[in-house]
Amino acid sequence: MKIRSYVVLAAAWLALAPAAPALGAPGDLDSTFGSGGIVKTAIGTANDAYAWTLLQQPDGKLVAAGEASNSAPGGFALARYNSNGGLDTAFGNAGTVITAVGGQADYCDALVLQPDGKLVAVGQVYNGSSDDFGLVRYNSDGSLDTSFGTGGKVVTSISSGDDDPFALVLQPDGKLVAGGNAAATYSASGSPVTGDFALARYNADGSLDTSFGSGGTVITPIGSDANVNGLVVLPSGKLVAGGWAQLGANYEFALARYNADGTLDTTFGNGGTVTVPIAGGGTDDEAVTLLVQPDGRLVAAGRSVNSTTGSIDYSIGPLRRERQSGCSIRQRRDGHHSCWTARRHRRRTRPAVRREIDRRRPVEYRHRRHCDLGLLTRRLQP
Repeated sequence: MKIRSYVVLAAAWLALAPAAPALGAPGDLDSTFGSGGIVKTAIGTANDAYAWTLLQQPDGKLVAAGEASNSAPGGFALARYNSNGGLDTAFGNAGTVITAVGGQADYCDALVLQPDGKLVAVGQVYNGSSDDFGLVRYNSDGSLDTSFGTGGKVVTSISSGDDDPFALVLQPDGKLVAGGNAAATYSASGSPVTGDFALARYNADGSLDTSFGSGGTVITPIGSDANVNGLVVLPSGKLVAGGWAQLGANYEFALARYNADGTLDTTFGNGGTVTVPIAGGGTDDEAVTLLVQPDGRLVAAGRSVNSTTGSIDYSIGPLRRERQSGCSIRQRRDGHHSCWTARRHRRRTRPAVRREIDRRRPVEYRHRRHCDLGLLTRRLQP
């Protein structure tokens, strides 16, 4: 018997005014969206479909992106929905798109919308021996934008090891910056051993911006192992990357600020970088998202694993269960459940066997096959 399980994205609707009685109470499922507030979508003929990121277009349509596969190889997967949760049949193949980039276990981790309506996706592309940064640009109808890179695709090798992007931002000048890790290596059990912050900046046509860093890329060592999970562009044009770094036996929140040319901004923190251990005995602290406030202050949010109880806690920033995008339910070691962005942790839990698509998922997902993409909407208190 074929078994299906579901990954759910929280596409939250924030009530800015008191909800009308017919719509239910804030926090209730929105019955006007999909079936009782929930949408599940089979992507093509794929048995496995995972959504790792979500954005809303100015017209109210939602675009979810991640991966879809039956077995290795997989591909970038996108689905666009109308405001009522129905698939937008004007997009791709009746609302969905699957794109093979490297041809082996490709998946999308971040997505941006350009002012011209084009979508740019970034994710890991496996070349047969290591991971590379991969970008794909789509026209507003879901077709590949052939003016970008080669046939709409760009693949960038930054180091001789694994290069895995997890974040993407669009600068006001139209340039794209992808962030993740480079020179990543793993133990036989799949645990990370080394890795550095890595950025790559691209011109609007997909070519590397050679005025940035070294030929368009930047590698920043922080501790013995580090990874970028979030990126923001400051009004000054500077970039801030946030994620985690391993210092000794512990993982800490880590940030780095870069000048417009990719050099570290030495006026920020300690020579351009900051690491922050979370109070309360946390030994596995990781920033998974980052934003800049109107006053210029930065807010990082993520998780902290308490070394005494083994529980996973929220750390720094306004993370609320109903408001996360790309969230999945994971059982904590103390038997409770916590909602967190699991896609950010796949690198840290990836098994060593690279021929299997399951290397792309955290430990708790390796045996969950035959999945469909899902959406969930909730009304939230203002």
